[in-house]
Order: sequence, then C-alpha cells, then structure tokens
Amino acid sequence: MADNRGNRGIEHQQPDTVLQAFRHWNLPNYAIYAGTDQRDCYEGDNMAEAEQNLSAWLDMIANSGTATVYTLRVYGNDINNITTKSPYKGSTTFRLSEPGGNTRNSDGSINVNLPNIGNVNQGVNQQILQLIEGQKQMLGTFNQQMLQAKEDKWDKILAMLIEDRQSKVAEPSAWEKIGMLIIEKPDIIDRVGYIFRPGIYVNQHEQPIAGTENKNLPQQNNQPMAEATITEELTEEQINVLNDRIFAAEEKLAARFGLVALTDMLEKVANMSDGKINALKAFM
Repeated sequence: MADNRGNRGIEHQQPDTVLQAFRHWNLPNYAIYAGTDQRDCYEGDNMAEAEQNLSAWLDMIANSGTATVYTLRVYGNDINNITTKSPYKGSTTFRLSEPGGNTRNSDGSINVNLPNIGNVNQGVNQQILQLIEGQKQMLGTFNQQMLQAKEDKWDKILAMLIEDRQSKVAEPSAWEKIGMLIIEKPDIIDRVGYIFRPGIYVNQHEQPIAGTENKNLPQQNNQPMAEATITEELTEEQINVLNDRIFAAEEKLAARFGLVALTDMLEKVANMSDGKINALKAFM
C-alpha cells in the first residue's frame, strides 16, 4: 500500500492525471507556478496546442526527478497577459517525483530509484575524496599563512636587533676616559709629571705645583715659562733612537684607537699652550 502521509495537499503524482484535469476544464490558457514563481504559461486559445505544450512540460519535470510541488491554473479566453494576480477559473496541485529522486507509478506505488551498490560506493567515495581534498587545501592554505606569519615575525625581530646594534655607540674604554680627562685637565698632567718625572719637569716650571713640592729639588729662577728651553744636547744616534720610539708609539696608538683618532689627538696637543704642552711632555 502506498504511503501518502507526505503528499497531503497534493492532488496529482502522475502527468496523465494532471492532463485529465486540464481537459476537464476545457480552457486552453494556463500557467504553472512553484509557490509564487511562474514556471510555464500558455495564452494561445488553442486547446490541442495547449495540451501538447503542457504534456511536454510535465514529461520534462517528471524526468528531472525534482520533488517540487507545482500548481496548475487555467484562465478564461479573455485573459491575454497571465500574471500571478490574474483571476483564474480553476487550479490543482501536483508533484511528479518523491523526495530523494523517487517517482510514483500509475497505481500509486513509489518507484525508488536506487543505483547499484558499485555506483553508490563510487559516488560516496568520490564525495569523501572531494571533502578530504577540500580540507587538505584549506589546511595547506592555513599552514602557509601561519608559516608566512612566523617568517614575517622573525624578520621583524632580526631587523629590530640589527637596528638596535647599529644605533649603539661603542662605550669608551677606561684608558680612553683617562686620556680624555688628562687632555681636558692639564693640572692633572702637572701633578703626575712632578711625581713620576721630577728630573725633567723641574726645568720646565718656575715653581712646583701646589702639593707636589720636592725638597730635594734645586730652587728655580723666576724665568717665564714661554722662554724655558731644554738645555739637554742629544747626539744624532740618540735622536734616531728617539725617532724610532716615536714611530713605534704612533703605530701602537693607531692600531688601538685608529689613525683618525690619533691625528685628532696630536692636533689638539699641538694647539695647546706652552704650559700645557710642557706639562704633557713631562707626563709622557
């Protein structure tokens, strides 16, 4: 026995019975709706032509396997432009296929269209493969985005580290700080000179620096500092030895601090006053 519980409100399940109802009204003008959407329409006033058109349309719907519920409406001959608002003379509803692609036979029984097992498995497998492939593509895109984000993050970190390193100025060493302090404070040179080189330094100043008096040193005349001269006479061999020492010292300083820094230092020393230069010479 056919189960019609899902077909309540549907008057026809076969194209033939729909055509029988159409002949009953004997009105050629018709329209077919799916809900409020008009799907087919005839306005030719020719009953034979109208039935032929309707039959072809019903066969097409039946063969498509759609389970859509349709409504057939017939109109009087005075209706030339059929719309959803046009008054109609009669109507009936039909569905030519059951949900799932099943069709109904003329005796009312349902014809279930089941493909063979191989086709079923093939279709299911194809859907599963498509689903897996879609997930793989999605995961691949996600992983690629994560990898790119990670690379961009490391690029930013490296750029920040390089910029931070390049922006930092090298901190002067302790000896560089002492050297700059001595150059800026000549009185320190005076004091250190008295302590470590009294034999040379005493000939360069008219009076000892306060706090550095040496009672064993002879008293000096009140001779102006600018006129003080070194009375020590050097032989040519001694001069050559001193020149070698000067060149060696310059090479060491240039290797440690750079030739530019050494040149700047020598220029600053050369521009000092006589008193500062004599004090620096005593210290060195």
